[in-house]
Amino acid sequence: SENETTSETNDGASWTSVFGLLASGASVTDSDITKETTPDSAAKKAIAQLLPATDVVCPMYARVEECVQLSKLFPTMPLIQCEYAHMMGNSGGGLKKYWDLYFDKKMHPRIQGGFIWDWVDQGLTITDASGRPKWAY
Repeated sequence: SENETTSETNDGASWTSVFGLLASGASVTDSDITKETTPDSAAKKAIAQLLPATDVVCPMYARVEECVQLSKLFPTMPLIQCEYAHMMGNSGGGLKKYWDLYFDKKMHPRIQGGFIWDWVDQGLTITDASGRPKWAY
């Protein structure tokens, strides 16, 4: 539908043209263009070239140190990781460093957080030979 978006888009000539129009304030369609643009591949390209090509610096699975570096390279843009952790089962360790970074607004006011991928485990619950539930994949 016209209101759907995708989490992973490509850049290229079409994206560059559309982003240029949006950045200039021009209307390219009758739909709402007030939403920020954050295509993953374009963000990677922008980071590599040090040229902002999105409204939000949106790395995927960047380390804490990389987030700090990116926030210094793009001091006027917010940084929100499009994905920073993948959760399944009882995984999810090592998030404290990220949360300390995300909540330290004095040192890093533009680092705003990130998104967890697969918060819900896709495994099925089955019963083992002893009658106890366990995950099956």
